[in-house]
Amino acid sequence: MYFPHHPAFSQIVFVFFLEDESVDLIISNELFCDLDRNGLERAIKEFYRILKPNGQMAHGELNPAAENEAQRLLIEANAYSLETAQPKPEWFSPFSDEVAALMHKIGFKNIRVEYFETNVKMNFNKSIENLKEWKTDPAFIERHLNNLKGYGMEFPMEHVIFCQK
Repeated sequence: MYFPHHPAFSQIVFVFFLEDESVDLIISNELFCDLDRNGLERAIKEFYRILKPNGQMAHGELNPAAENEAQRLLIEANAYSLETAQPKPEWFSPFSDEVAALMHKIGFKNIRVEYFETNVKMNFNKSIENLKEWKTDPAFIERHLNNLKGYGMEFPMEHVIFCQK
């Protein structure tokens, strides 16, 4: 069970009621960004446990490295969400190299990473609308108002990590 924003849970908890080696394929997206390093390792170990031999996994995540000011604003805004679990997450999302290394350590093989552009760009008005919808701290909006007017916001590239048990 996963409780991403419930204040009573400082650690993300995974409990799969699935037998060992009972799943052929796992696909997830934007899951690892809500986990700390301990939770990330626990999740990957659990995925490994439930995957059948030669089972496959694909996981997508936004790249935490900004290529421009519009992407930096979006990444930084994430840390100012008033809905984010306490304590604040240590990352926007983990770097693909860190996840791949952890997957390898746990026993996954044939690990590869592919990147693609999201091409999601927001002008000033759409940026403000989304920041409010995402319940971003108004102090963040006020502090970055000029940059939001000048650059808007943009989603960074996405990376998808593929691996096999």
